[in-house]
Amino acid sequence: MATAARSPPAGVTEAPPARRTSLSGRVRSGCITCKSRKKKCDERYSGDPSCCESCSRLGLICEREALRKVPPRPSRRRKPPSTVPPPAEGNTHLPPQTALPIADSVQPHPFMSIYSSKKTSTERLLLKYYVGKLAALCSIVPGESNGFVTVLLPMAMDDLALLYALFTYASVHLSITAHQTAVSATAQLEYQSEAARTLSEDIGRNTVSDSSIACALICCAADFTNGDTERWILHLRGAGQLISMRGGAERLGQTSDGRFLLRNFAYHDILSAVSSGGRPHMNGVYWNRDSEPSMDALMGIADGLFGLISEVCTLIADVKDSLLSEDLTCDHISRGETLAHRLRVQLCTPPTPSAGADWLTLSYHAEAYRYASLLLLYHLMSDLSPVYLLEISECVEKIVYYASVIPPDSTADAGLVFPLFMAGVGAVFGGPIDFIRERLNSIYNRTKFGHIAKVLELLENMWSMGRTDWVVLLDELGWKISLA
Repeated sequence: MATAARSPPAGVTEAPPARRTSLSGRVRSGCITCKSRKKKCDERYSGDPSCCESCSRLGLICEREALRKVPPRPSRRRKPPSTVPPPAEGNTHLPPQTALPIADSVQPHPFMSIYSSKKTSTERLLLKYYVGKLAALCSIVPGESNGFVTVLLPMAMDDLALLYALFTYASVHLSITAHQTAVSATAQLEYQSEAARTLSEDIGRNTVSDSSIACALICCAADFTNGDTERWILHLRGAGQLISMRGGAERLGQTSDGRFLLRNFAYHDILSAVSSGGRPHMNGVYWNRDSEPSMDALMGIADGLFGLISEVCTLIADVKDSLLSEDLTCDHISRGETLAHRLRVQLCTPPTPSAGADWLTLSYHAEAYRYASLLLLYHLMSDLSPVYLLEISECVEKIVYYASVIPPDSTADAGLVFPLFMAGVGAVFGGPIDFIRERLNSIYNRTKFGHIAKVLELLENMWSMGRTDWVVLLDELGWKISLA
């Protein structure tokens, strides 16, 4: 409704326009109506104090901005010096009533900044789940030798990207094992996005650290644990590139934490080369600088065998290239025979035993890997000469024996996926298929790792079709699977 114009009574002198002033002294004059019309307000409120003369003359509603109080600026006067006397010489204890000053430049710890969010209870649940259950399932060694706790958790306290990656990993596995959704899909995606964003920023700023490598490896594990057959390999390749950005294995291997990351990467890199028929990203036993016996959360005491598995993968790739170029020579068979001898005599010696370590179980695990590696080699050489088919049968028997003496509820049980897969390949034309199927099902039911279900599905296809060329079959399915 328009406001009617009013004239001042006769004999009354028109007062100067009132200027609106806030409590802090700042002028708040001019109505919103005039500003919206892009006209200068005359600020004359002679008759009606709520309407300027311009709006009154035009019959417009005069809208004015409400007064806002501007908070006063803090005083710049220096505080008086403390009246607390200095401590006497030799007495370094402060009086109980004196508080230590907190510097303005101190930034909140990245780990603590997570707990300032609204989802504190969810993050606490995920961290507790990771430490209490998931990390134990990832490792084949117990207690203090489990680097998934002793190495990764302290790193995550100082690196938000790795912390969000651990939240992602825990939320993915928890959603598989829980009877009801404990963490929403939206929250999982948020954790994954934050980990990727923070890691991307570190790469962009050229501030890649050991934690960045760990973040990529955990994202890789989270994906194949969820049954992914595509993305996990990209994270693994990214971890290899980050290692190069950090100066390579030589520099990363100078610390015990760095060597754990190298062993983690090598384990997944070599086994991915087995499943894909390609070459590992890096060659040599680069994860053990001193070639001393070690015990690892993933390799156990079989780290020396992994160096030989890497050489077998390289030989397989070389033979494939030679077949394509029709340049296959006796040198390939000679290399294979040499590798077979080295695999049979390779020692799997544990380091100085510590309390709680089941050395006998770990030695069975290492022997299962020895014969799985030999079977992988003989599978290649049997294509060159049928004499090696008998060697394959022996390897299947040995793998099944060592797997059977490892208790199903032991920590080493989860590390039998690669040996059981190779035994399944060797058993295509007759062998203990039922044992292999039941043991892989048992491992999956205990761990709920999705890639194990994919490995068993691949074996079922091979058994039903009578095929042993898993690399070709995986290409037909469009899968990239982990044998970890």
